Amino acid sequence: MVNNKVSKKALSYVVMVSMLFALFTFAVSASTDQILSGSTVLGTPGENLTVEFSLNDGVDLSAISFRIGFDSEAFSVSDEDLDFDGSPDSIITPSGLNMGNITSGIFNEQGYINIAAARSGGNPVPEGAAGLKVSIVNVVFNIKGEVYNGTYPITISNIYAAGYDGEIIIGEPVGGSITVTGGEDPPTGVDKAALAEKISYAGELNEADYTAATWADLVTALAAANDVNDDADATQQEVNDALAALQTAIDDLEDAPVVEETTIVIGSDSAKAGEDVDVTIGINNADGVAGYDITVKYDSTLLTYKDISNELDKGTFTDDGPVPSGDGNVKQLNISMVYAEQGDADASLINGDVDLFTLVFTIAADAQGSDVITITGISAEISDIDGVTAAIGFDGTGNVEVLPTDVKGDISDDGIVDVNDVRAVLLSLANPSAVTQDQLDSADINSNGRLDIGDAVLIFRFALGAITEFPTP
Repeated sequence: MVNNKVSKKALSYVVMVSMLFALFTFAVSASTDQILSGSTVLGTPGENLTVEFSLNDGVDLSAISFRIGFDSEAFSVSDEDLDFDGSPDSIITPSGLNMGNITSGIFNEQGYINIAAARSGGNPVPEGAAGLKVSIVNVVFNIKGEVYNGTYPITISNIYAAGYDGEIIIGEPVGGSITVTGGEDPPTGVDKAALAEKISYAGELNEADYTAATWADLVTALAAANDVNDDADATQQEVNDALAALQTAIDDLEDAPVVEETTIVIGSDSAKAGEDVDVTIGINNADGVAGYDITVKYDSTLLTYKDISNELDKGTFTDDGPVPSGDGNVKQLNISMVYAEQGDADASLINGDVDLFTLVFTIAADAQGSDVITITGISAEISDIDGVTAAIGFDGTGNVEVLPTDVKGDISDDGIVDVNDVRAVLLSLANPSAVTQDQLDSADINSNGRLDIGDAVLIFRFALGAITEFPTP
């Protein structure tokens, strides 16, 4: 930014007095035939050019101020004052006018210069000068080195002019222009919309879905397309070629072979409180597995670990037994196995869906019927014959269902005595040979070793609530 002060105070005073004089004068000149305009010049990048700003009819002019606007990315105005006269050497005042304060800078990427000038002593241009052009100021612009060819406007705004009798109304200004030749032509309009859309589509594709070779071709084409899309100087032909190459790479993608995910599966079982349950843990979609390391956790207040058995035809177990997991009563088991020795090319391996081992737990005696105890996988890792390991996931959790304990009169074995048991005992009376020993034990209320009508009556009364407990034999 330039902000130069005139060294001679009297000069600024002349301009100020001329403007103030007009402000306090009621008369206003109504002539709009007086037009302020800028000249049109032609130049090449790096060249200095002078644009003249003049009034076509200078009659009665005593002082004037206005703003010059220009493209700051294309042109610059030097603020050097090598002759030390208080004004930039690039701002030239013709004879008959004195320059006041000059300010310049850049606002919203547009350069500006504020000009203020007055005639010596504040005397207006005499009537005899009517119809004669008055040169107000000449500005030297430097054309920057990398400016595209074209015509760039130089604007004029914020005009205020004063004469002897007050403000002079100046007509609509005519801005100047600088036409640049000898440089590069600006790039023509290039349509990149289709290329940008295809780049976005390619970016959403998943590498795992395609073969390595065809995916590599896509990566190359996509990188080239991005380069063209980001190139402000790219031609339409370059854009079209990049789009075609990218589309070809997309069309040539080959689907990767479908490989089923290898997972660990935890089985489920059910038993009554105090009884043992078997939870079998297996592997699905195994492909050349030579060993495994699996960790599961369970609630030790409801299950007690008892034993483990190998479901494979061979292998060496490592089982350190249950250890605290750091989460309250939850304990964890880590089971490792070497099924085939590393490097043994002739060894058989684990393939397909296979049961690996079975865990034996005892359900707590105070577990409630219909409770479901969860056995959850924590981590699983498999290895191949070369010792390469891979982490795999679990396909769900294992569940141990606690069955209701034996209830006297509960022939249907659903944990309660109701009309279903009444119906069951009557059917059993009609067909005693169909009664199992467990049903007989439940239905023989009077403990005489057989089912009879007395048992049916007692079960019926209990189901209706007529009695709350069976009589002791």
